[in-house]
Amino acid sequence: DNLRKTIDLTIKEGLKRKIKVIIGGSMTKDMAEEWHADAYGQCASLSINVIKHLLQVEDFTPEKLGGGIITRVKH
Repeated sequence: DNLRKTIDLTIKEGLKRKIKVIIGGSMTKDMAEEWHADAYGQCASLSINVIKHLLQVEDFTPEKLGGGIITRVKH
């Protein structure tokens, strides 16, 4: 519940375009999309690739992102 509240607060305060919210582990991709997270990582090692991709440090194939886990929701 606190993750959802945090994401809602970033939207309310106009911070969503300035920061990236990435959830993972036991969270599901559907929850990430519903809560307007920017990305979802299936596990720690794939989450590193997701973070690098979001920050445009490296470009990864969908396989290296856990099957296309970038959800990027614009606000």
